[in-house]
Amino acid sequence: MDVQGLRERAGQCEEMNTRLMELTTRLNGAESTCSETEARLRENEAVLASAESAQRQAESDRARVEENLHQKESELAQMETRLRQKESECAMLEAGQQGKDGDEMETLYRQKTAECLEMETRLQQKGTELSEATDR
Repeated sequence: MDVQGLRERAGQCEEMNTRLMELTTRLNGAESTCSETEARLRENEAVLASAESAQRQAESDRARVEENLHQKESELAQMETRLRQKESECAMLEAGQQGKDGDEMETLYRQKTAECLEMETRLQQKGTELSEATDR
């Protein structure tokens, strides 16, 4: 080989080395970008897992609140039934007391009225609890 051929060959080698370095730089950049993307993906997966966990907890809380609400509704219905029974008893006692002494009748009337008012107060409290449970 002559000198001119060697120079051409050396020039080609230098061009190939330059091109190889450019490709290596691009490859390193692509690998770095890939690593960053993978890290972001892992972060996003962690955020997603956390959100899914929070959603499951919220669903569990909602189910518990609904169950509590149904229980309160049931208690409220029972109290309403007892209140109606007491009101009925009061009416029956009032009718039966017409033949008794006026003072006895007044005392019994007040007693039954107080019981009815107490039941009504409890009913209102249960209604308030039900409303608060519903608001949650």
